[in-house]
Amino acid sequence: MIIFYKPPILTVIFRILGVLALIASIVVAIIALREGAALKAAGGSGEYVWNALGSFAAGILVFLFYWGIAQVIDFLGKTAFYTEQMYVQNSTRAGVKGKGNQSPVANDSYDADDDEPEAEAAPSPKDKSKEPTPDPAPVVERTKFACKACGQRISATVSEIGNHIACPNCGEDVTVA
Repeated sequence: MIIFYKPPILTVIFRILGVLALIASIVVAIIALREGAALKAAGGSGEYVWNALGSFAAGILVFLFYWGIAQVIDFLGKTAFYTEQMYVQNSTRAGVKGKGNQSPVANDSYDADDDEPEAEAAPSPKDKSKEPTPDPAPVVERTKFACKACGQRISATVSEIGNHIACPNCGEDVTVA
């Protein structure tokens, strides 16, 4: 499932405030120009142009202030969103499932893939007494003796004592001693 970033509501509010401030400054500048032109026609001074430019410049500064706050809030929101997404992906890949994993960014818990069984933790070194010990291999006792014909050292099991076997070196019939 793909989750897309949605800007925080404060970002939208501050952007709207910035645009409204810009529109208001344009309206005030137009009004100042009209009234100034009417005063000029009546024999007034030409300061109306500076008044209109001043109100427009103040509006632009207010717009930039609100837009900047909106950008900061948007940046913080995106950082939190993508950090959360990376945490969820890494937790899911690492096999951290269930148990209401706590996110470092958001204050809400989530359960990753509840339908999969949880992996059991490896026993600690102190819990070795609980581990089943493998059965030791049966110990076969062996005896060693020498061939009377060639002197070759021969090894045989204890259960073969008294039996006759062939010497691996010379082939002579030897009794296991």
